[in-house]
Amino acid sequence: MVFSYDEKSGSELLKIEGESFRHLFLARRSKADKTFLFRNLKDGFLYEYEVQNVSKKDATLRLISSKKDESGQVSANEIAWCVVDPKTIEKTLPMLNEIGVSKLYFVYSDRSQKNFKLDIDRINRILINSCCQCGRSDLMDIYVYKSLKEFCADKKEFFVFDFGGEPVSKVFDGIFLVGPEGGFSEDEKKLLSKNAKKILSFKTKNILRSETAVVSAASLALVPHFKTI
Repeated sequence: MVFSYDEKSGSELLKIEGESFRHLFLARRSKADKTFLFRNLKDGFLYEYEVQNVSKKDATLRLISSKKDESGQVSANEIAWCVVDPKTIEKTLPMLNEIGVSKLYFVYSDRSQKNFKLDIDRINRILINSCCQCGRSDLMDIYVYKSLKEFCADKKEFFVFDFGGEPVSKVFDGIFLVGPEGGFSEDEKKLLSKNAKKILSFKTKNILRSETAVVSAASLALVPHFKTI
C-alpha cells in the first residue's frame, strides 16, 4: 500500500479507528514509532503523520510534514460505459483507475438489465482502495445517465466503440463510449449515428466482452503514438 486514505487528511491531529485502525495497527502490526503517509484524494497533498497515542480501539496521529505531490495524478481520460452486471463493473474498476480514467460515465442502455443497480458508495470505496494500492493521487469522478438518449443530449462530442466501426489507427481526444453485453439496440445505433463523432472498432476479428473493450478503450491514453491496435 503506497498510502492510506482519510477524508480529514491534512488536519493537525488525525483519529484512526474502525477498519483503518485494524488494518494499520492489527493486520499490519505497525509499531508505535512508525510514520504513516495519508491522502484525502482531493488536494494533491501527501501528508506524513506520526503516532501520538494508541489504545485498543483507535489511535491518534500528529501531522509532521506535508508536500504537494501530484505524481499520481492523471490526465483527462474519459470513458462512458453502458451498464453491465455490477459484479463485472466492480472487478474492472481497479484497472480503469490504474490506467488513469479521470471521469467514468455509466449509461443505462436498452440492453442494460434494469435490475442492475449501481452502489455509488461501494464504487467509491473500491476506487479509494485502488488509489491506496497504485499510488493515484486523485479520485475518479463518477456520473450516471438514465438512458443513452440522455447521455447524447448532454455530451456533444464522443466516440463509440461498436462492431463494424472504423478500425482505430490513431489517438483521438474525447470521450469513448463502450456498449453493454450484446451491443447496442437498433434504435440506439440510429441515435449514435447522428450524435457520435465517429464509430470505431478494434482491429481484431474476436468478439470482445464489454469489460475487455472498456479497458482497451481506456488504455488508448497510455499510448500517445501508435499505428494500429
